[in-house]
Amino acid sequence: MNRWHWAVLLALILYVVHFSLRSPFNNYQRPIIGDSMAYYSYLPAIFIYNSPEYSFLDEIEKKHYFDGAKKQFLVELQNGRFVNKTYPGAAILYLPFFLIAHILAMMFGDPDGFSIIYQLLFDFGHFFYVFLGIAFILKILEMKKVSMVRSLLSVSILVLCSNYFYYIAFDQSLVHTHSMALINGALYFILKWEKYNYQNAKLLIISVVLLGLAVITRPTNLFAIVLILFFVEHRNRILPEILKVVVVPKVLIAILISVILIVSIPVSLWY
Repeated sequence: MNRWHWAVLLALILYVVHFSLRSPFNNYQRPIIGDSMAYYSYLPAIFIYNSPEYSFLDEIEKKHYFDGAKKQFLVELQNGRFVNKTYPGAAILYLPFFLIAHILAMMFGDPDGFSIIYQLLFDFGHFFYVFLGIAFILKILEMKKVSMVRSLLSVSILVLCSNYFYYIAFDQSLVHTHSMALINGALYFILKWEKYNYQNAKLLIISVVLLGLAVITRPTNLFAIVLILFFVEHRNRILPEILKVVVVPKVLIAILISVILIVSIPVSLWY
């Protein structure tokens, strides 16, 4: 088995453990609840209800949850309008699974954005990012020439002996697992760029996009840029090599467009 296979196996085991502990069919244990309802609500507000005021949430709470389940994440402005105060990066990551759920719900169920098919696909999406986070860690350790046994032991300790296990198995309302996937993905592609002697600018662009998504998912993820420097082999070369790449017009334009598009997402939604 290669490291991608091990990542799939570990994610599946965690998925089974999660379902043995919590049920998305229980109104009190739904994965889209608390903070995740705030992050996720961008999607039904845009794609189903066309409601920037989030007026649908009161009815959704009565239909699928318990009184008080809806967290107060809306900020009322002086003009009487409401803004979702959370950052929308997580909603972008939820989007593929939301769209699949919505298609299935329109065919077979209740397309209200919060019925059981949305809850199940949301949960599955959560573990997809758990898989990516684990896979990128294993691949990073492989690039650092850490043996398979030590890599698996390291990942097992990380997953089972830290708060990460709680966010995986018990609480899908936060974005720590998504941050783990995005930051480790950015690090993996930076290391690949370094491995190929800084010749493949696409790898650098992918890293920039992943870091940008990480920042609009959780702004403090910006500090991960500093942590990445601890993993590169030639720290004194990384900045000059980045400067060499970005002076190439095509690369500079691609990076600028990526950054502008990512930053414009929260700005546009809040506007």
